[in-house]
Amino acid sequence: GYLFPKETTGVKNRILLLCEKLLRGRTDDIAVMNAEDLEIAQENRLCKNSVYFMNGMGVEIPDALPCPDRDLRALYAKTPLDFVCTFVGELSNRKNQIFLIDAAHRLSQEGIPIRLLLVGEGSERLLLEERIKELHLEDRVFLTGAKGQVLPYLAITDLYVSASKSEGLPFNVMEAMMCGLPILASDTKGQSDLLKADPDSLYPLHDMDAFCDAVRRAFASSSCGIGKKRYDVLRQYTLTSVFLDNMKILTLGLNHDEMEC
Repeated sequence: GYLFPKETTGVKNRILLLCEKLLRGRTDDIAVMNAEDLEIAQENRLCKNSVYFMNGMGVEIPDALPCPDRDLRALYAKTPLDFVCTFVGELSNRKNQIFLIDAAHRLSQEGIPIRLLLVGEGSERLLLEERIKELHLEDRVFLTGAKGQVLPYLAITDLYVSASKSEGLPFNVMEAMMCGLPILASDTKGQSDLLKADPDSLYPLHDMDAFCDAVRRAFASSSCGIGKKRYDVLRQYTLTSVFLDNMKILTLGLNHDEMEC
């Protein structure tokens, strides 16, 4: 996944695209995992031969949903009315957890009993800790650190949220889909590919009003929590579904190399 948008703005994004262009003469083939990256690679001719589209590397869907751990939920949700929102990912500017913290502050000021779990570790931990303290959200926003198993945290979640600025094909969102969780994600590449069939799950990037409105609606509904949603589109991203197609792409790429030899 390219870590810059199709409409490239800003010095950093231009430099990243320039690097891709400088390397295109040494790049035989490219495989991408979302529609926007497909356009970037094709329009800028970032390889010598072919650009292929693949539905990720495949995910394994469990036979049964994980059971919610009441003790784990009780660590964060102190009352039955508490509304647990979770995001899994590295603590970074690109993942944009600062937006989620600011949204939690606004919603808590309105009386929404939100509890935000940020599962992961990264370079922005200190920045996020300072923001949490500044807004007095120590009892509402929790940096859990990196976890080897994230399914227990998804199992105690009411609403999965993401404010990410850019993705390839986010595995964390697919895990939330596997758990049948309602999802609220920024309408950015990768996330929009997964959720385009469910537009209510998407909101415009950086749009605080739209995000908070959607959380309010979710909180007022009775359709939150594990197993409450079904994502038929997930079938095309399963390991079984993508394996043969990906092997064909690899075979075509190897054939290019043989022809050049």
